[in-house]
Amino acid sequence: MKTILLFSIITLASLTSSNLSAAGDAAAGKASYMICAACHGVKGEGNRGMQSPRLAGQDAWYIASSLKRFKDGTRGANDPVAATMVPMAKMLSDKQIEDVSAYIATL
Repeated sequence: MKTILLFSIITLASLTSSNLSAAGDAAAGKASYMICAACHGVKGEGNRGMQSPRLAGQDAWYIASSLKRFKDGTRGANDPVAATMVPMAKMLSDKQIEDVSAYIATL
């Protein structure tokens, strides 16, 4: 029983900390998103013709994680379509990544 309780506490703590790590300012992120909107759509609806996926409905932590992986080159390296995101992500500071991720989560 103690093992299950300890596991539950650790799991809850890790989920809480991952949500906090992607807590940006959505209002500030709206301005940064205008660049994203050119490919992903004003409402995050995506653009099939440009092979730009839908962002609306994604969690902030997932968007932030993806942008950070594009920025450091661990995502998009072997996919020419995804590689177009690398220079876009490199333009963003860590704070802007958190903010734009928070904004996208509101779409």
